[in-house]
Amino acid sequence: MHKGFVLCIAFLESVYTHGLARVQAAEAYLSKELVEVRSYAAMTDPATLAKELGIRGFLKADRGDHRGAIADFTRALELDSSNTDLYYNRGISRAAIGDYPGAIADFTQTIRADPRSADAYYNRGLVYSITQNRQAAIADFTQAIHIYEVHAMMNVLLGETPTIVPNSNLPYVYYNRGKAWSAAGVTLAGITDLRRAALLAQQTSDRTLVQLIQTELRTPP
Repeated sequence: MHKGFVLCIAFLESVYTHGLARVQAAEAYLSKELVEVRSYAAMTDPATLAKELGIRGFLKADRGDHRGAIADFTRALELDSSNTDLYYNRGISRAAIGDYPGAIADFTQTIRADPRSADAYYNRGLVYSITQNRQAAIADFTQAIHIYEVHAMMNVLLGETPTIVPNSNLPYVYYNRGKAWSAAGVTLAGITDLRRAALLAQQTSDRTLVQLIQTELRTPP
């Protein structure tokens, strides 16, 4: 695990939702090397093609082909600019190749369309951290924490869960905000967030993160 800012932790957990049949169709599409968009477009409408390109982009990103994924997400957005998942996914891939301004722009677009996207706030915060914009990172991490925690409480109120179950990303948001506070010279806030992250990591059975935090708390800054 990266000792500093854990990039792309939300990837594959919330990046794109689709059924098994669509995944299998996209896999077949890739295996037959039907890469010419024009030939495929002749068989379908733009909205459907945008969805298929989004799935293909997701699969490419999953394989580490982020440049290929970006190309598919961009083409899909040209066909359907209302699909905010495409901006989010492209932001993940742009961050992965070091295009931080592009990633920030895509996550910002996602947030404009869906202000409740905790994942977008979290990942934009990670990019801000990497680019040393600590105050912006702390603000985004704080917003992500708020949304994750409100969502967990709503699940209890709606009867979906008997008790508050923290989102699996929440320990990492606290961890990264703690690192950002420490880097900004606010040591006490940093330690407080790391301790909170360790407690949440225990609740989510993330032993690796717990051990990492325990080591860092024992190591003088």
